[in-house]
Amino acid sequence: MSSNCQICSKLSSSYCSNCKKVVYCGKEHQKQDRKRHKQECYPASITTHPVLGNHLQATREINAGEKIFKEEPLIVGPRSNFSHFHQICLGCCDKIKEGSTYSCSKCGWPVCDANCEQNMRHAKFECPIFADKNVSPAATQAEYLGVTFLRCILLQTLDPSRWDDLLKLESHIELRNSRPACVEQSQLAIHFVRDKCKMTQTDPRLIDRVYGIVIVNGYGDLSTFGVKLYSKSAKLSHACIPNTRTILDSNGIEIVATVAIKAGQPLTQLYGRIFKGTHPRQELLQNIYYFSCSCTRCKDPSELGTYFSGVKCHAKKCGGHLLPKNPLDISPASKWKCDSCNNSSTFARCVVPALGEISQEAGTDENEGLYSEYELYEVGNPEIPVTGNLELTTATKLDHVLKMLTVLKKLETGTVHRNHYALLPLKTALIATIHSLLALSVHDAKSFSFLQTLKDEDMVKYLLEEFLRLVKEMLQVVEILLPGMTSERGLLLFYLAEGMRFSIHNTATGPNQSQLAKLQEEASCNSFKIMLLDNEDDDHRKLVVKYLGHQNAPSLFDKSNKSSTASS
Repeated sequence: MSSNCQICSKLSSSYCSNCKKVVYCGKEHQKQDRKRHKQECYPASITTHPVLGNHLQATREINAGEKIFKEEPLIVGPRSNFSHFHQICLGCCDKIKEGSTYSCSKCGWPVCDANCEQNMRHAKFECPIFADKNVSPAATQAEYLGVTFLRCILLQTLDPSRWDDLLKLESHIELRNSRPACVEQSQLAIHFVRDKCKMTQTDPRLIDRVYGIVIVNGYGDLSTFGVKLYSKSAKLSHACIPNTRTILDSNGIEIVATVAIKAGQPLTQLYGRIFKGTHPRQELLQNIYYFSCSCTRCKDPSELGTYFSGVKCHAKKCGGHLLPKNPLDISPASKWKCDSCNNSSTFARCVVPALGEISQEAGTDENEGLYSEYELYEVGNPEIPVTGNLELTTATKLDHVLKMLTVLKKLETGTVHRNHYALLPLKTALIATIHSLLALSVHDAKSFSFLQTLKDEDMVKYLLEEFLRLVKEMLQVVEILLPGMTSERGLLLFYLAEGMRFSIHNTATGPNQSQLAKLQEEASCNSFKIMLLDNEDDDHRKLVVKYLGHQNAPSLFDKSNKSSTASS
């Protein structure tokens, strides 16, 4: 198909090989346009759909693991959903070191040090206004988030191009104004900008629009306490089984294909990055993003056979599970029916008590429950912190693991399906801790007298069996709900490879050991490919190789999966 050359308008069929969006009559004009085109040279374009609205669609076939595009944020601001919000630096948006009393010498608001005080995010935006209008540091979370709204408003004069891009993002004004809580929060934003910052010339409707843009499109940066807005990334559609993943770092966001994407298919991401069952997903989508999802996964009571939300049926002699009759109905009175007998109940009567029992027994938040009593260890690191009594630390960890396994089995047999999403924090904690114990038994068992317990064959066998069971069960679910080159699958493949390594260590030389070694190699290689996507610098590559035990792993990484930039 021919089109006009981007430079001379001459008809040509030579499209840019990377993005397939522009045509050049020859290499000379392609080279001439490279600087301008580079910003838009990625294999997707914005298109409009009656249901999806404006969204990104692949312009060519995209390989799994291919980096589609990377972009800097339009704006960065502090998050307020943090109990010690007043300890967030307005320069780097990270938590200020405990005990620090440093504040900006011009406006008095909290920053880490002189370097953060001079950070353009702060010095160029709100600082002059705070200093001139004598705006005292925030006393409430709403005021702290107001800094982000203020920075957005200031883009009008400080960076008109970014301001134009920001106004193209969805705000859902009409839908938000039908909810009293949203109206109240918007009024707080208006009060902060117009009254506290004395910017009375700013139209309240514009502040309300900016409030909606931030709430609907903001990305929480897990590495800091900041919220960021992006232009292109906000155009990715939602999917409960997405075809891309986001990689966030201090420089911006990168969108990577997790599975092969055909030309013409929408680029999708999991909004809110919430790996939970249909009910909490629908709640999030309706409350924050103002739509309901009716994809294949959402409409299937069993969530594609994973039983991710299944609750144990307590009818006499029934081993079935209660599942939602209409998964899209998330009301407390929604009907749930057993998959084995005629027993039925409601969400309020069967699911709420089950979730309450899990919370009470194990905790459903990383700061609560049994598994908060011990430290979760860095992926692949077999070392135990050298502070304190190492033998006591190991004894405590082993004791917790045994208690946690008892709790887990009780919940799996009497409360929910073993794949239930509410069990994931407990399972993840168990996998990480058992891994550290098994790794220690392999590397350093002779060094510490207490670890003779771990040298007991029955104990090691039990821990290894439970470790592999948990990893394989979670991997089966992830292969269906978060398939391809996702970080969750990469981490589980790493643990699977580690389980194989421990099995080899505890297996006599022979055919079984050879077969285990082959499986370990395969899982390790696949894990390496995924984990390397997060960061491809030499230090990270060496670290991954060390953790996975692969001296030749770099050569296994398929460089053809990287997006080509030579054409742009």
